[in-house]
Amino acid sequence: MDSIAGYGSSSESEDEASSDQNKDSLSLQTSSVKKTRISVDKFANSKSSSVEASPDSPTDPKASSEFVIQQTITRSSKVAICATPISGAYISKRKRINTPSPTDTESTMTLTSDVKSLLRDSDCHVKQKKLASSLPKYCEKLPKEHSKPVVSLRWHGSNSSLLLSCSLDGSSRLWDGVNKKSIQRLSLHGGVAISCGMWVADNTIATGGYDNRALLADVEKSKVITSFSHQDYVSALQVHPGDNNLVFTGDYGANIFSWDLRTGKTVQQYRGAGGRILDMAILQSGNELLASSDIVRKNASSQSLRVWGVESAVAMSHQIYPEPYTCPCVQTHPYRNEFYAQSNGNYIVIFSSRKPYKCNKRKRYETHTVEGNKVQFDMSPDGRLLCSASADGRVVLYDCGTTRPLKTLPVSDSCCVAVAWNQHTSSVIAVSDWSANIAVVK
Repeated sequence: MDSIAGYGSSSESEDEASSDQNKDSLSLQTSSVKKTRISVDKFANSKSSSVEASPDSPTDPKASSEFVIQQTITRSSKVAICATPISGAYISKRKRINTPSPTDTESTMTLTSDVKSLLRDSDCHVKQKKLASSLPKYCEKLPKEHSKPVVSLRWHGSNSSLLLSCSLDGSSRLWDGVNKKSIQRLSLHGGVAISCGMWVADNTIATGGYDNRALLADVEKSKVITSFSHQDYVSALQVHPGDNNLVFTGDYGANIFSWDLRTGKTVQQYRGAGGRILDMAILQSGNELLASSDIVRKNASSQSLRVWGVESAVAMSHQIYPEPYTCPCVQTHPYRNEFYAQSNGNYIVIFSSRKPYKCNKRKRYETHTVEGNKVQFDMSPDGRLLCSASADGRVVLYDCGTTRPLKTLPVSDSCCVAVAWNQHTSSVIAVSDWSANIAVVK
C-alpha cells in the first residue's frame, strides 16, 4: 500500500512539473511575439521618417507605416532570392534546384571538354545493348573452295562481311559473307596444313601450322611480316584482348609462348605437363591465361585445364576440371565473370573466372555431341545466346541464362567443326564441317 501511494504522489508531481514547463514556454512565446511587434513598429517609424514621399505612398501615418512595412518585406524577399544561401540555413529543394552556383557551371564545362571519349564509348555500348540477338532461320552455303576440312573461322573486327577461314589443305581464304564469294587465297605455310588462325589487326592475321611456325601476315600485300619458330606443331593461337602486340601460341609439346609482335621475341614461356595445347583464352581480368591440353599420362585428368599468370608464367590452378574428358574449345563470357569449356563428354561446362574457378554443377549445355572431334562454340555479342557445333552435322542454339536448347538447325551431313558468331549482327553465324564446306546461318 505504501508503494502504491508513493507511486501516485510521484505521478502527481510529474504532472505539476510538466504543467509548469508548459506555462513557462507559453510565457516565453508571448514575450518573443511582443518584442517582434515592438521592433517592427520601431523599424517602420524609422523607415517612414527616412523614406521620401512618393506619389504612390499614402498620407495617413498608420497607412504609411503599413506601406513601409510592405516595402521592406518585398525588398528583403528580393534580396533573399538574389543573395547566395547562408551556410547552415535551411534551403528548400525547389530553391536548391532553381539557384545555380558557379561551381556547377565550372564542373559542367570540364565534363563537356574532358569526357567526350567516355560519352562516345557509352553511346557505342548502348547501341550494342540495343542490338539484341535473335535466332537464325535459314542456312546459306558458300562455294566450296577448300579441299580439306576447315578448322578455323573468324569474322573481321570492324568489317561485318569479311570472314577468314583456315583449312588443313594449307590455305587461308578471305570471304565476302554478304555476296557469298571468295575474295583472296593465301598460301603462307607453303602448302602445309594450318591448324588455327585469327585476326590480329585490321589488315594482319596470325596463323599456326604443321611446319612448326606461327606467322604474322599482311592481308593486303599477301606478305609474311614475322615468323615465330617452334619445336613442335603449332596447335593454338590467342591474341591478348587488351594488347594486340601480345600473341600466345601453343604447340604439341605442351608449351605455351607469348610473343611481342613489335620485336618478334619471346616474352614468356609456360611449360605444362599435359599433351598438346588444344585451345587458349584470356580471362576477364587480363592477367590470367586459360589453357586446355590433351592427357598423355595416367591419372592426370585434373590437368586438362590450367590457369597461368600472364606476367609470372606460374600455374595458378590445375585442378579445375576433375572429370576424365578433354576440352577442345574454351571461351570466356563477354559480360559475366565466367568461362566455358567444350567437353568430350558431349556437354559444355560453366566455370567461374575467379579463384578457385569453381565448376557450376547445376547447369550444363548438353544437347549436341562431340565424340572426340574438335567441336567449337561461340556466343552472341550481347551474351544471351550460345551456339555450338555438333558431330552429327547440326548447330544447336542455347539460352545462356537457363542453358535450355532453343533451336536446332541441320547444316551438313558430316561433323560440324568451327563456329563463329558475327559480332556486328544479331543472328549471322558461320559454320564449317569436316567435308570442307562453309555455311552462313542467318
